[in-house]
Amino acid sequence: MLQVLFSATLIFGVLIVTDDKKHGLHAIFLAVPTIASTWASLVFPESNLIRLVSYGFSILFYLYTIRQLFKYIIRVENVNTIYAAICIYLLLGISWGLVYLIIDHFEPNSFLVHGETKILNRTDALYYSYMTLTTTGYGDIVPNSKYTRTTASIESVTGVLYIAVLVSRLVGTYK
Repeated sequence: MLQVLFSATLIFGVLIVTDDKKHGLHAIFLAVPTIASTWASLVFPESNLIRLVSYGFSILFYLYTIRQLFKYIIRVENVNTIYAAICIYLLLGISWGLVYLIIDHFEPNSFLVHGETKILNRTDALYYSYMTLTTTGYGDIVPNSKYTRTTASIESVTGVLYIAVLVSRLVGTYK
């Protein structure tokens, strides 16, 4: 069920970012391998390569979508820009979560979960990502390597700057 929702999200993402034929082709070019590799990872769950390819294409697609939404926010001044800003924030959390999964794959034991080293699953990575992006940081999952600490620092700064800069721009637009 989660994969069906993920695929629908990608399809809707393609529709959102297609303001012209060129961008539509770019979005489709990124969405098709993302969906295919994600479904392939379900068929071949033991294949680390397919899972990593899926994470990589997902990150690329989300970053492309974020870029297009930013361009929309800068170009248009209406209430839909608020929805676009929310989408960007959610996509940032998902993208960072995938980055953590990739780091954890190449450097096992990069995280401590409740004080014990553990390989993260998608749910844990997404949860950790949003706790870091919002700078909540409950402490039940903590970075255990220099790569995860650095990545978490960059993500938390991204979250703070996003709120400070983009939201202040939106508020200034609707004064």
